[in-house]
Amino acid sequence: MTGIAPSHTIQLSSNTLLLILNCVIGFFALIAIFLYKNRNLQIRLCNLAMLITCGFIGLLIFAADSISSGMNQVIHYSFGTYLPMLEVILFFLAARQIKKDEELVRSADRLR
Repeated sequence: MTGIAPSHTIQLSSNTLLLILNCVIGFFALIAIFLYKNRNLQIRLCNLAMLITCGFIGLLIFAADSISSGMNQVIHYSFGTYLPMLEVILFFLAARQIKKDEELVRSADRLR
């Protein structure tokens, strides 16, 4: 061996807070899909899920940093670590399109 330290992986199931936050984000996304008749609530739910996802990313980075600092190791993020960043982008795009849809419905109501 040439002095390579063993790698430690952070699994979502090993950290209860990360697991709960991930389940809450998925629940909010699922609920937001079925709230198409109440677009204002749907937008607020998307924004709340986006905020929770940002907190989830911060906690994920904090957990990885705290584990690696105690062992003097370099952090290597895998593919799944970047998925919450994609979630934030998708929640933002969903909220923006729901808002545009609401504006379109309001403009059609004015024409009647």
